[in-house]
Amino acid sequence: MNGLDYRLLTRSLNSPEPGFLTTRFSDQAAFRLRRDGFADVDWPGLCDAAIATGNFPLAFMPQELIRDASHYATANPPTQAAPSPPPGRPYFPHGLAFVDGGMFDNEPLGMAINFAADIDGGHPDPERLFLLIHPNITRTDHRDETDEKIGYLSDDFGLGGQVARLLNMLMTENAVSDWVRANKVNELAAWRDEFVDALEKMIGRTEIPDPAPLVSGLERLVDAIARKKGAAGPEAYRAAALSRIRARVPDAFRRLGPEGGALSVRQQVFLFVLFVLDHVADLQGKAALWLEVIGHDPALPLAGSQVAGFAGFFNEQWRAYDYRRGRLDAWAAFTGGARPIRALLGDYPREPAAQQPSRPAAGEPDEYDTDLDGWRRRLGSTTFPRVTFDDVDEKRQDAFRDRIADRVKTVLGLSGVVGWVLDPFLKRKIDKLLHDNGG
Repeated sequence: MNGLDYRLLTRSLNSPEPGFLTTRFSDQAAFRLRRDGFADVDWPGLCDAAIATGNFPLAFMPQELIRDASHYATANPPTQAAPSPPPGRPYFPHGLAFVDGGMFDNEPLGMAINFAADIDGGHPDPERLFLLIHPNITRTDHRDETDEKIGYLSDDFGLGGQVARLLNMLMTENAVSDWVRANKVNELAAWRDEFVDALEKMIGRTEIPDPAPLVSGLERLVDAIARKKGAAGPEAYRAAALSRIRARVPDAFRRLGPEGGALSVRQQVFLFVLFVLDHVADLQGKAALWLEVIGHDPALPLAGSQVAGFAGFFNEQWRAYDYRRGRLDAWAAFTGGARPIRALLGDYPREPAAQQPSRPAAGEPDEYDTDLDGWRRRLGSTTFPRVTFDDVDEKRQDAFRDRIADRVKTVLGLSGVVGWVLDPFLKRKIDKLLHDNGG
């Protein structure tokens, strides 16, 4: 919530310094977990970061994290973390206030891709799996403009409704923004692969009486791109890019000429055209990403997704049920369940109860038990997992209502006698809102 300043390097016509400053409010904390090295992890720091990234705005207080300049060791760090700070006391280390990261980047696939690229030598390995486990991946937030009750386009659409809808729009849009971008790259990569097949056939079947002008023209274009993209070493950049293309389509390349020795004319044309295509489409070094999602059956809701997504906070048994649903859905995805052709791991048996992390006691449901009849008997509810605010324990209802009322009064600056007089009115409004929108 403090914001950090970043300088965008570009020409600036009205400033003595190059580029211009912009303040960014998204941040990240990275922790490396190694096999057999969990004891070396900064667990207190990881826990604090996890709490900070789950701080839903207004409902919870911002979480302070002590940040250091080393956390921003990138090519373009914020100006507050510049290697040579201006005279005076350096800004870092400094405590910054954080709220829910889902406001800006709820599913940071881009961060995962960057980590994978670092591990895999510059580009994610095509065999690397990016797996998203998402409890609400199938949820729609569409609103019909003809819905008079919702009235999103009506003249009497109030300020409170606009604010609520705008926040919902922001979080829904950002939840899948990285996935939309990744799927666009996957589509382009798929089209490129189809083009490779067609290009090989065209080059293999076409006879050009004098191919030298074609080859030299393509090579000049390749060299111009290499000088632009690899200014520090254009020849090395060109050689590396052409080598990656050969490695990506070895069979097609081999069929267009002899192995070893000088390249044939057909091989040169093939490589040069693909080099240009990769750079025109910004696909150099990129391959389709292996993206998979583990969701849940939309016909059977999760308990925690009720009450505007807050139900899991109110009842530990509701969370326990959702946890088991997640384990069962993940196991079905990895083993294929009823669709073994979609299995990620093949035959992977369920763990016996004694080996499950929660160590369920005798008579308690094991971690794959999602039998609704049993859970409904256990919780005394015939509609579970569909729950509303009315299903929340009365003491928790009162505590939650009091908490929201206190936050509202703090935001509005109401205290003393005025706050005491308005307290019943606020609680009635909050109670109505919670019960009207609890299901």
